[in-house]
Amino acid sequence: KAGRHELSVMGGVYSADLLSSSYYLSGAYTFHVTEELGLEAAFGYSRADSELVRIIEEDRGITLLREDAPVYLYQAHLLWSLAYGKMRWFGSSISRFDFYLALGGGVTDNQTARGLTGSAGLGWKFFVGEWFAVRIDVRDHVLQQEVLGESALVNNLVATLGMSVFLPFGF
Repeated sequence: KAGRHELSVMGGVYSADLLSSSYYLSGAYTFHVTEELGLEAAFGYSRADSELVRIIEEDRGITLLREDAPVYLYQAHLLWSLAYGKMRWFGSSISRFDFYLALGGGVTDNQTARGLTGSAGLGWKFFVGEWFAVRIDVRDHVLQQEVLGESALVNNLVATLGMSVFLPFGF
C-alpha cells in the first residue's frame, strides 16, 4: 500500500446521543505513507431527527428542529494498520486483510452542533485482488451538541460498510 491512493465509498448508520439514528453516507480519500500508516480525508452526510423534539413540537405547536435537517461531517484521520495478514478460503486464492485504528478529528455542521469533533475508531479491510477492498468501519465522534436548550458532550457512533479502490491499479 505504501505510496498508493485509496478512494472509498461507504454507507451505514449514524447513531447520535441526543438525536435518533439515521442513515450515513460517506466518501474518503487516503494516501498510504507506508504499509502501516495512512492519512485520510473524509466527508460524511446524515440527517438530524429526534422523536422527542417532534413530540414537543406537536404538543406546543412550535418548530424547534427542522425536519430532516442535514448533518455534514468533515474529517481527517491518521490510520494505523496494527495487524495485517493473509487468508485462504476453501482452496481458493489467497486474500489479504488489514485491521486498523483511526484517530483524528474535524468539524460537524448541523442545526445542533457547529464545532470541533474528535474521532476514534477501528476498521477492517478485506482485499479482493490488488486494487479493490471491502471495508468495515466503526467510529466514535465526540462533540458538543445542543438540543432543546441543553448542551452536552456526546458520543455519536457511526458504523459503515463500504468499498475501496486503490490507485495506481496493480501497483
